[in-house]
Amino acid sequence: MTACPGRWRLFGSVGVEPDGIRRDLEAIRRWGARALITLVEADELDLMGVHDLAAQSQAAGLAWFHCPIADFRAPGAAFERAWQQTGQTIHAHLDAGEDVVLHCLAGLGRSGTVAARLLVELGSTPEDAVALVRSARPGAIQNREQERYVLDTPWIPATPAAADLTA
Repeated sequence: MTACPGRWRLFGSVGVEPDGIRRDLEAIRRWGARALITLVEADELDLMGVHDLAAQSQAAGLAWFHCPIADFRAPGAAFERAWQQTGQTIHAHLDAGEDVVLHCLAGLGRSGTVAARLLVELGSTPEDAVALVRSARPGAIQNREQERYVLDTPWIPATPAAADLTA
């Protein structure tokens, strides 16, 4: 869970540091990640000046997935449509022992919510998933709507192995 690659904050303004995206993506690869999941909406990418994040991610050797969620919200229809198309591939990366990086604007609300969702899909209880995400990233899952999404959704395990963990 991290902030948007290439993003920096100076005196309350959000912008892009020259060469920051490339440098951040290289750091993500050095961490061992093989996939980047972008949770910000397309207009946010444009506003932050990182509209070419997909191409730069792929050039850095990262699989790139765009699963947009509105800022400070729980995943909605756009996310769920994207997840239907990409969720199994993301789980395949995890099943292969590969690391994935989730990012939103600051790496807290949307990233934490989806990290907790992944943990639940992999067999954690929703309560344990929320606690684990918040212990790893204080401030994650920023509001009640995001928390209720994780705690109240009737989750289906992503893999047969995860189903065995919950039985």
